[in-house]
Amino acid sequence: YLSTIMRLWRLTTKIVLIKFTGKMAAIPACIMLGVALAGNIHIRRCAKSGPSAGSWKHRRPEIYELKGQYYQVIGHAWDHEVKDFKVVYRPLYHCDAAKDRFEAHTMAVSHFSRWEEKFKRVPAHEIRRLPKSVTTLILDGPFDFDPEWSQCRRTLPASPTISQRSGLGTRSHEVASLEQIIGDYQGFIEEVHRRLQCKGIDALKRSYEMDHICFRCETVDQYQQVVSALVPSFGESLVECMIGGRPISTIRLHRPICHAGFKVTCIEVPCPKAGRGYKSGLEHAELVVGQALDGVKGTARIRAFVKNCKAEGLDLEFDERALSKGINADVSVTLPPPEGTPPSPLQPSLGPIAVKFHQRPLYEVVDYELKQGSVELVPEDYFSQ
Repeated sequence: YLSTIMRLWRLTTKIVLIKFTGKMAAIPACIMLGVALAGNIHIRRCAKSGPSAGSWKHRRPEIYELKGQYYQVIGHAWDHEVKDFKVVYRPLYHCDAAKDRFEAHTMAVSHFSRWEEKFKRVPAHEIRRLPKSVTTLILDGPFDFDPEWSQCRRTLPASPTISQRSGLGTRSHEVASLEQIIGDYQGFIEEVHRRLQCKGIDALKRSYEMDHICFRCETVDQYQQVVSALVPSFGESLVECMIGGRPISTIRLHRPICHAGFKVTCIEVPCPKAGRGYKSGLEHAELVVGQALDGVKGTARIRAFVKNCKAEGLDLEFDERALSKGINADVSVTLPPPEGTPPSPLQPSLGPIAVKFHQRPLYEVVDYELKQGSVELVPEDYFSQ
C-alpha cells in the first residue's frame, strides 16, 4: 500500500470534474481514489475472514469434539421426512469428501442418539483455549430470529413435563417452566426477604444483591436432569466443577429472575455427595455485602458485616467456618419460620432456609477462578462410576 499512498500524494493537486444535477462539481481525485481503496480493502477482508468469523467472543457458542475434531451446533431443526428433530452443526475445519462416507460439506445434521453417544461438549471456559485454527472458524449467533418466539432455544427429550402438541417426534422446544424445574422460586425469594426482615436485615434497603439461589437434588440422576433442563433452555453453564468431592454447576440465566425487588442472575445446582441424603428443593440464597474493590479474596468486608450485625444487637447466629476459604469466603445463617407469624401463602410448608453472605457475586468468583486456572474439572468418568 506504500506505492498507493505515494500516488495519492501526487494526485492531490489534480481535480476531477463531475457533472452532477446539471452543475459542475470539483472533487479532489485523491478522495475518489481513497474511497475506492477503502472499499477494496473492506471487500478483501470480508472475503478472507467470512461473515462474523471469530466475532463470537461476547457469546458462549456450543462447541463439541469428536476424535480430535471440533464442531459448532447451529440449532435443532425439524426434519419433515422423519418427523423429528435433528442437530444442525458445522465442522470447524475444511471437510472434504470421504469415499463411501459423505460428500464435502460445510454443514450437516445428526440424529440425537448418535450425537449424544459420540460427541462431547467442550466446556465454555475451555473454548478460548482451543487451537486458533478452530476458534477463527466459530461464527457468532443466534442463527434464527422470531420476535414472537417464547419457547426454549433448544429441544429436550419428551417427558411428562415437556409438551408435544403435535403428537410427533421424541423431543420438543415446549419444555417445562422454570417453576416446574426448581419449584416456587418467587415464593422462596419472598420468604428469604421476609425472614431476614424479621431478624433486622432489610436486604433491599441495604442494597444487597441476591446473586444466586441454590437448588439441591436428591439423586445424581435428578442432578443431571435438572442441569439438562436448565441448560441451554434457560441459561448457560458458567462452570461445572468439583467442590467438596462432588460436581456443582453454576448456571447464569438468559433472563435474570426479577422479583420482589431482587435480581437473581444465577442458579447453583450441587450434585449430592455419595452416601449423603438431601431433600430436593431450593435450599439457600446468597447475598452480596461488598463492593467491587473488595474483590473475591480476603475477608475484611465480611468480618465488618458480622461485627456491625452484632453491634446492632441482631438476633443472628453466624456460621463462620467458611471464613477460612481463600476465595469467596462467606458466613451463613439458618432462618427457621418466624415464631408467631403466619406461614407464607406461597410456601406454607417451607422449613429452615439458609442465607449466605459473601463479598462478591458468584459469577465474578467463577470468572476469577477460571482465569486463575484454579477450577477442578469433573472427571470424565464421574457419572459412569
